[in-house]
Amino acid sequence: MTRAVAPRFAWLYTAIVLFLLATFLALPVSAQERTSGATVVDAVVRLDATIPRDAATAQGLGTRRSGHGIVIDDDGLILT
Repeated sequence: MTRAVAPRFAWLYTAIVLFLLATFLALPVSAQERTSGATVVDAVVRLDATIPRDAATAQGLGTRRSGHGIVIDDDGLILT
């Protein structure tokens, strides 16, 4: 059985992503490290995961999960 994220909590996920994005944009950077707004927006990614049915959290949270994160380095490390 899979459970979708409740629509009533969609605003919360959106608020968290926007907060993280605003925090990232507010960080001081040197002139040579400044990035365009398009680059920052490209750093926000959607994550989808399939959890094994026998995982401890599968019964309560379901086996299909999704969310958002921000790519924080050149190796593809994502902050969630």
